[in-house]
Amino acid sequence: MQNYKDLSDIELFIKIEKYDPYAIEELYLRYSAILFSLITRIVNDAHSAEEILIDVFVTVWRKTDLFNFDTGNTYTWLITLARNKAVEFNRNEHSEEVDKSLDKDEYEDFYIMPDLDDDIEPLNLSSALKRESSVKEAIQKLTEAQKYVLFLSYYDGFTVNDISVKLNIPIGTIRSKIMMSLFNLRDNLFSTAEEAAKDNDLNEMIAAYAVGCMDKENHSYFKKHKLTGGYLPKGKLGQLQTAISLLPVTLKIIVPPEELKDSLGNNLLDIHKKILEGALPDRRKILKREEPVKDIQPIQMPTMAEKPENASVELSPIEEDEEPQLELEHEKIEEPKNSLSKLFWFFNFILLAGLIYFSYLISDETLQLNNKVESMKHQLAKIDLETSTAKTFISEYMEFINFFNNPNIKIVHLIGGKGSPNSSGRLFVSFDAGEGLLDVNKLPALEKDKFYSLWMFNNNVEIPLYSFKITQGQKYIKIPQIPHISTDKVILFRITKEEKADVDKPWGKTYLFGALTETLDKNQKRK
Repeated sequence: MQNYKDLSDIELFIKIEKYDPYAIEELYLRYSAILFSLITRIVNDAHSAEEILIDVFVTVWRKTDLFNFDTGNTYTWLITLARNKAVEFNRNEHSEEVDKSLDKDEYEDFYIMPDLDDDIEPLNLSSALKRESSVKEAIQKLTEAQKYVLFLSYYDGFTVNDISVKLNIPIGTIRSKIMMSLFNLRDNLFSTAEEAAKDNDLNEMIAAYAVGCMDKENHSYFKKHKLTGGYLPKGKLGQLQTAISLLPVTLKIIVPPEELKDSLGNNLLDIHKKILEGALPDRRKILKREEPVKDIQPIQMPTMAEKPENASVELSPIEEDEEPQLELEHEKIEEPKNSLSKLFWFFNFILLAGLIYFSYLISDETLQLNNKVESMKHQLAKIDLETSTAKTFISEYMEFINFFNNPNIKIVHLIGGKGSPNSSGRLFVSFDAGEGLLDVNKLPALEKDKFYSLWMFNNNVEIPLYSFKITQGQKYIKIPQIPHISTDKVILFRITKEEKADVDKPWGKTYLFGALTETLDKNQKRK
C-alpha cells in the first residue's frame, strides 16, 4: 500500500499533474498551516483567509502546468502563490483597477502565478522550517528602516509607488531601500558577499520583482524582459525569491479549521466536472513532459480513510445509459371484506390526521417560543457587550477627559527619532496646571532595566520631566509636574531611552521629539 506521507513535495506535484486526489490531499495537510498563517497575516480576516486558502489549492489542482518541475522548489512556489493571492484580494478590496485586456485566467497567469528563476535552488517545506532560527537572526540584523519597508511591501502588499506616497519619500529612494533590504536579508541568510551597488537599476528591478511590489506596468515590463531572454545575472533572482519566501517560517502558525479540507474537496469536484463538460480548459493537454498526461477522467475526492495502493489510476467514466434503474415490486392490496372493516380504517385515518395536526400545532408553538427565547438572549448579549464597551471606554479615556478640564492646554506633536523612526505621539501640556498627558504609538518594548525619559529644552537648558515605562493596556501617561515657564520662545521636547530612571541629562538615543506648535483654550474645546 502506497503511503503518500512518504512522498516528497515534487513527487506529490507529479501525481497532482495527473489529477491524483490523494496527492492534493496530502499536499494540503502538509502546507495548509503555513499558507493559512501567511494569508491571515496579510488579509487579517479569518473567513477571507479560508476562502483564499481553498483558492490556492484549487489553483494548484488546475495549473501545475505553470510550475517548473526542473527547479524542484515547491516551497517558494506555493508560498509565493498564497502571498500573491492574498495581496491581490486586499488590492481588489480597495478597488484597484484590473487589466481589462486579459480574461480572468490570463490575468492570474501573468500577474498572480509565481514566476521563479530557472536557476533557483530546490527547497521544500521541511528544509524551510529548519531555517526558522537563522531567518529570525537574519531579520534582526536588518535596520529598523529596512525591516519596515520589507514588511510593508511583502506583507502589506504596498507597491514601490504606494510606499513612496505613504512615507513622502522619492520613488528612487524607496527602490534603493527595498533593494538593500532584500540583498542584506539574502546575505545574512546565505553568507553571500556580493555588492548590490553594481548595476543598481537592474538590481532594484530584480529585488522589487522578487518581493512582488511592482506596479502592473513595471511588472509587465520586467516579466516580458525575462521571458524573452533579457539579461539577468545567473541565480540572483532565485536567491532573492528564496530569501523573501522564508519570512513566513517566523510567523505564529495558525491551523485552518478541519472542515476546510472537505470544502476544498467539494470545490475540486466542481472544477473537475466543469473541465469534463468543457466549461474550463484541460490545461494538462498542453504539457510537454516525458510522461504526457492522459485525458482526465471523473474522480472522487478522498476522505481521511485509508488510501488504495495506486490512487492515480484512471477511473472510468459512467455512461448515461449505465445509470442503474430501480425496480419496484407492486403488492396487490386486498379490499376490505366488509363495511365494518372500512369503518375501522376510516376512524383510524381520522384519528391519525388529528394527532398529526395537534403535533404540528404544539411544535409550531414551541418553535415560536424558542425563537423568542433566542431573540431575548441575543438582545441581552448585545446589551452586555455595549455595557462592557462603555465601561472600557470610560476606564481608558477618563484620565484624558479629566485632564482637559485644565486651562490653556498646548499640544506637541511628536515624531520618531533615530531610535524608532516609525513611532509617533502627542504631548498635551497645561503650564497653568503644571501637568501634562502623553500619548505614544509604536514605541519599542523596553528591556527590563531600562526607562523612557521625557525632556523639555528651553533657553539652552534640558529639563528632565518624567521617567516611565509603558504597561500593557495603558492608553495615556500622566506627567505629574511640569514647571511654569514662558512660552514666548520655541520649546522643544524629546523622549530618550536611559539606563535608569531620574537621570540628570539625556544619554540615550532619541525615540520621539517635537516642538510646541498650538494651543487649545476652553473656547476651542467647547467647539
